[in-house]
Amino acid sequence: MKIGFIGPGRMGRPILNRLVAADHDVTVLVRRPKARAAAKADGLTCADTVAAAARTTSPRYSSWC
Repeated sequence: MKIGFIGPGRMGRPILNRLVAADHDVTVLVRRPKARAAAKADGLTCADTVAAAARTTSPRYSSWC
């Protein structure tokens, strides 16, 4: 499954790590350089914009918490 995630933060990162471990293709928008480097090190693909993160998924759904 291809998943795009915007702004994972503290709660989202463990979810994303589990998705990557389950062989999902995850693209994430992370703005802070240090957090972005950590995301890449964990196997996440980083997008530069919200639109770029959204383009990686099909079909597109959104959820706000």
